Order: sequence, then C-alpha cells, then structure tokens
Amino acid sequence: MPTSVPPIVLSFAATDPTGGAGIQADLLTLSSMGCHALTVVTAITVQDTAGVEDVLPIDADWVSDQARVILERVCYLPASKRKPLDTYWTLTGTNMVHTEFPNHQENVRKMAEAEGFQLADYVESIQGEFAPEVLKKLNTIPDFRKGYELNRELAGVLREVGIAGDFGKSGHTPEQWPEFGPVQKTSAEFKAAYDKFRDDMLALFQAVTKPARTSKARGRTPSRNRRFRR
Repeated sequence: MPTSVPPIVLSFAATDPTGGAGIQADLLTLSSMGCHALTVVTAITVQDTAGVEDVLPIDADWVSDQARVILERVCYLPASKRKPLDTYWTLTGTNMVHTEFPNHQENVRKMAEAEGFQLADYVESIQGEFAPEVLKKLNTIPDFRKGYELNRELAGVLREVGIAGDFGKSGHTPEQWPEFGPVQKTSAEFKAAYDKFRDDMLALFQAVTKPARTSKARGRTPSRNRRFRR
C-alpha cells in the first residue's frame, strides 16, 4: 500500500534548550501534527524558563545559504504566524514557513478546504501592489514606515547593484530594531507567557508535594498513648 507524503514544513528559529520555544518546540509541534520538519537555525541561546542569558546569532550568510539550499530542493506547504488570509496574500513560487505557534499551519490548511476557496486567486500575490489610497493612509503611520521601508544604507545598497525602486529611507537600522514598539510588545507577551507557565507549574508542584492532612480515627487513641490507659 502506498503511503502519503507528510506535509513538509520549514522553520526559521533560534534554539531553546528548554524545549518551550524555538527549533526544539517547532520539531515537537510539527511531529505531533504529522509533518516532516525542516529547520534553519538563526541563533543559539543560553536560557532557561526564567529568561535568556545570552544569544549567539548565526552568521547571516550561513542562514541564507541553508535556506537557499532547502528552498531550491524541497516543496512544502506555505504557512505563516498571522491569520490564514494573510498567509495567502504573501504567496510566491518559493515561500517560507513560520512555525512559532502550532495552530497556524492547521488554520491555513482548513482555509484551503473551505467552500469556494480558489488557490489561483492568490498565486504570486506577494507581487501585488497596494491601492494608492491604502498606501497613502499607511504612510501616515510612523510605525508602519519604520517597519516597512528600508533605511538609507540598505536603499543605497540596492541602487548600487542596479535594483530600481522607491524603497523609502525611514526604516530602522539594525541597532534600532530591539527598541521598536512591536518588537517590545512581542517580547513582553512572550515573557508574560513564560511567567504564567512558570507560576502554573510551581503551583502544580506545590499541590502535589503538599503533605497530606492526617485525621484521627474516631474513638481511637494513638498507640503511643495506650500505655497510660488503665
């Protein structure tokens, strides 16, 4: 009997020695969903459930080369960490997969099975352009411009290699990204999730290890006192 090929999912992530996130968690999640995981490690961390002590980023060229090799040789289901519709609006011939949260790939698959869904409507949709009025509105939002546009240095690099286009100049530099509002928000949410998990686990352990309350049998005297009875 022929067997079906499991969905192949590519994950870009740092390591997490605790297995609570990162590549390790992606492997567990994808395996539980019947998927075959492909991985590109972006950083190695020193951490526990209380927080991250140190990070060793993997050289960008190494990350790029590993991703390129996989992208050129493996076909896989595209998925994203946003809403399923957002995923389909970013489709291209070679897409990548975010597996940070376990339910997103499943939501993408379910949307594809919905009545009236036509994948052809989204083919190469990443190449689509915003309507002028939409882009004009978005450009009035400072955080959008900082996250969407390139910085002056990167825009200059594109011009030097002959890539024409208006990519903006208001984007963050690498040094500015850690202080970017959405980045801070994500970090705070992850910390809150870890803290809640830690507190829940401590409460569970305390409940399990709490000494059982003893009760005296009604009408009986402890044996050590029986010698005083007449």
